[in-house]
Amino acid sequence: MRDRTYRAAMLWAFAATLAARPAATFTVWDTYGPFTLDTLTGGRAPELSAIPGQTVERGTDFTPIELDACVNDPDGSDAAIVWTVSGDQNLAVDIVARIATISPRDADWVGSETLLFRATDADGLYAEGEAVFTSGVGFDLILDPGWNLIALPVHTDRPVAEIMTGLAMPYAWGWSEQGNYERVTVLTPRRGCWVLHLQGAVVRVVGLPVAGTFVALRTGWNLIGAAVPPPFPAQPLDAASLFGPGQHDGICGWGWGWEGYLPTTGFSLGAGYWFYVPPGRQTPQDPRGTTPSAPAAGNGLTDPR
Repeated sequence: MRDRTYRAAMLWAFAATLAARPAATFTVWDTYGPFTLDTLTGGRAPELSAIPGQTVERGTDFTPIELDACVNDPDGSDAAIVWTVSGDQNLAVDIVARIATISPRDADWVGSETLLFRATDADGLYAEGEAVFTSGVGFDLILDPGWNLIALPVHTDRPVAEIMTGLAMPYAWGWSEQGNYERVTVLTPRRGCWVLHLQGAVVRVVGLPVAGTFVALRTGWNLIGAAVPPPFPAQPLDAASLFGPGQHDGICGWGWGWEGYLPTTGFSLGAGYWFYVPPGRQTPQDPRGTTPSAPAAGNGLTDPR
């Protein structure tokens, strides 16, 4: 905007108005009369970084979140941000002094809930971000020094290296449908995998319980494990717990122990087992007729020790 007489004054008024308010309407006069000017929004919305989701064991509160660490207001004070949350059905959220405290409304609740956080600045501009909070069940996974054949009985989306410290490599090895080993970074329930632990440990794994479905076998070698809803039994399960009542009753699988592979009819939670279905058949073959073709050592698994 130009005016030979009042150019500087008009520019000063324009800048001052925008600095004070995100939008404004004002009038300018020249020799031809008054003109009404509508300014565009001059403020900038807050900028959110990722709000950390959390997984805790049932009956445990989540770690409080310092929301100031998750936001930046480019043209205002972070302390002036007003925080609100939606989506809190099973979780209670209390925000005091920009610190969010989150806890289940029912101490026995097990599930996952997505919360939507909104940060609004003094000009009414806002930014939103989601975070997932899970209250799960806990399971003790026993790892020996060296190779361990495992299978989780719970759902978790945490990376292998985050669940288990002390691994020789930040991933597990699973058996693919193509009949070879593949790297696995996130474990899924009932899928058997190899992990190489340097010292041995008891790892508390927290996740959501599995649904009451059973394992389906395909032709060839199957690397699987048992999983049932809690409470978790202390004793090994039988084949009916893996495949369903009347399915492959009394069938053996190959488990892993200090002596190598051993046939077994009892399947412990947390352990993985091999089952073999010959071509043209729908039921597994007794494992004493054939041994697993892919043990941990010497079959393509990297051992960095």
